[in-house]
Amino acid sequence: MFDHCAIKVKDISREISLFTEVFGMQVTKRSGEESHPTQAWLDNVLQLNADPGGSADAGMFSHLAFSVPDQETTIEELHHRGGTSLPQGRNWIMMKEGICLEILQQE
Repeated sequence: MFDHCAIKVKDISREISLFTEVFGMQVTKRSGEESHPTQAWLDNVLQLNADPGGSADAGMFSHLAFSVPDQETTIEELHHRGGTSLPQGRNWIMMKEGICLEILQQE
């Protein structure tokens, strides 16, 4: 089951305002200080990651997250298909095509 999509943004406060005020989304979780979050989740499906340095990747897709019934089996299948776990953890998989996947255990 699809869990969320993450996007790097230069000005996270501005983007939070955009999605809450224009699209009516609700902030469901934050990391960091309330006034200067480092991450924010909207409606539990969109994750914004602060990239205040404004790298070339800001505003770009970061990763797709999926909640699965058997996390370990899914990770093994992705490895079998050429994926490689990343330093963030075994459940973070970079596929050969450059798609980053976060595999979460379904609750």
